[in-house]
Amino acid sequence: MELNYTKSTMDGFYELLEDINTLKLRETGRNLWGDLGSWNTKVSVVEKLICEIQNPMSKQMMLERFIKLVSKARKTPNERAHSFGVIRSMVGRLADTLVDQETKAREEVGASPIE
Repeated sequence: MELNYTKSTMDGFYELLEDINTLKLRETGRNLWGDLGSWNTKVSVVEKLICEIQNPMSKQMMLERFIKLVSKARKTPNERAHSFGVIRSMVGRLADTLVDQETKAREEVGASPIE
């Protein structure tokens, strides 16, 4: 599964990990970061940590947040999409064409150019 980590998704995953840490501290008295060290960006690690949560309501809430984050990370950000460059250049050419057409139309009717 290929994920596109953006600042927004990374912030979301780290917020989720902080909340899982808070729950783990309440339930076991142990710190998540002591056991985990640092997160290697593998979603399976986060999923495993969620499955270890004892409170079923908390587990369900964390699982829902996790699913939303993973689905968000699966979406390719616009600036990374293959079509982004093509569309960007098309819009640029369209803008240039519109400016040229507007200038020609103003010259034909004798209107002063917009600067």
